[in-house]
Amino acid sequence: MTTREKLVSSTTEHPQEPLIVEVRAEAEHLHGLRDSLTAWLAEAGACEELADRIVLAMNEAATNAMTHAYRNRTAGTVRLTAKRESGRTVTVTIADNGRWKPARPTEGNGGRGVLMMQECVDRVRIDRTPDGTTVTLRSQLRVPTEDELAAAPETPRQHELDIGMMGEATVARLSGDVPVSAAVQLRRELLTATCGGVVPLIVDLAEVGSETEGLMDALSQVARAADGTGERVVVRTHSGRLLPELGTLRASVGDTVEIVPRNEPG
Repeated sequence: MTTREKLVSSTTEHPQEPLIVEVRAEAEHLHGLRDSLTAWLAEAGACEELADRIVLAMNEAATNAMTHAYRNRTAGTVRLTAKRESGRTVTVTIADNGRWKPARPTEGNGGRGVLMMQECVDRVRIDRTPDGTTVTLRSQLRVPTEDELAAAPETPRQHELDIGMMGEATVARLSGDVPVSAAVQLRRELLTATCGGVVPLIVDLAEVGSETEGLMDALSQVARAADGTGERVVVRTHSGRLLPELGTLRASVGDTVEIVPRNEPG
């Protein structure tokens, strides 16, 4: 059986009960949460690699909750839920009754946990209310195409990214071409610069090249990551030719993205 055939078989739709586990917000219970989710994902048909990534993201979210949600107060509980939606979509949530938020890039190594979650799953959302914080992780039990299963050759880097800060916002000045093949790399660079989308991002396209297909793909994914953490992305452009594509981008992601046309570089 080929790799693709195994994956098709493993993602065959079948009824499955949701997973619900609630534990005290103490680190000694992390192992049990990992074991419970691993077993549930195996039953859901997730391949080992995908299951490992989802469990890693859950572990990071649960660790944040246990470390920060009940700081300076009696430890409460952490609730893990996992369920399948629309056949091949897996949704995992970690909820607590405390108050916390991701660390900013200026706070040492803070914020890297959210970046790790972004890299492990398709979508991360953090909702904070007076009653507690909920982290939602979504991933597709997706069957890759034959092309995706084949190793894609690396393409030479054609863009440069200059990263700086303006107040609490990350400023990314992009130059050069960004073809489709560079979308994943640019996405990772922008998410790394914002610690997984936990701070506002300003992207300056003053010196971007003529190839922008990968740019729009990367910006779309970064905007969705920012939306999931309650932040936003400002795109500054000095070229009218990019406005139609940026308009389409904003229409697809909503108010998370603000387009700022500029006549003068700077």
